[in-house]
Amino acid sequence: MRLWRRWRPLTAGAVVASALIGSIASCGDDLPDGEQTSDPAVVAVEGVACAHETMGVGIVVAPGLVVTNAHVVAGAEELNTRSGDGGGTPVQVVAFDPITDLALLAGVGVGEASVRLGSARAADLVRVDTIVDGAPVSSPARVVRPIVAVGEDIYRRDGARRRVLELDAEVVEGDSGAGVFDSGGALVGVLFARSSSGQGRAYAVAASEVEALLAGLGPDPTPVEVGPCL
Repeated sequence: MRLWRRWRPLTAGAVVASALIGSIASCGDDLPDGEQTSDPAVVAVEGVACAHETMGVGIVVAPGLVVTNAHVVAGAEELNTRSGDGGGTPVQVVAFDPITDLALLAGVGVGEASVRLGSARAADLVRVDTIVDGAPVSSPARVVRPIVAVGEDIYRRDGARRRVLELDAEVVEGDSGAGVFDSGGALVGVLFARSSSGQGRAYAVAASEVEALLAGLGPDPTPVEVGPCL
């Protein structure tokens, strides 16, 4: 599934065209290739939406709670997370924001290894944790700049506004929701898009948006509507 949209950074005049994305392939000639990791906070997200399989990546942000992209779970009738050891866990969507393209999934036994949230600045070296062939893989990337982007939400409705990290990274389809981490291991962003220009640019929703979504979650989260399929 591929969905095109346009984003306008408020810090620059250019319009950024981007697509919903997948895994990190490479992040510049001076950065090394990805390496397999054993990060238990990184999980695969799998489901069925309108008779089609959907897949992405999620990050455990609290025991039993995973953040991923809203476009990964839109219209999903059933969802599971799967860790590196191959175990699958049923989950339900307890927060769904088509504007920031974030969703929170809850499930018993999802995982105890959660991450803390952080922030990133221009030129910071970061890593992107995704899932490749069922195993967590970490790839290096570089923050080009933080921006505030306005444009369309995941349903192509105008007026969406979100805090975003522009990254020096090549991405491919299949790993939407991969986590962007700083050198201290804090989650600074969640991948959601790539540039359509072919210039090696990827985009992540800033962790401050994840924090805001978590803050709106009650003490006893209940399932929410996930919107129509994309």
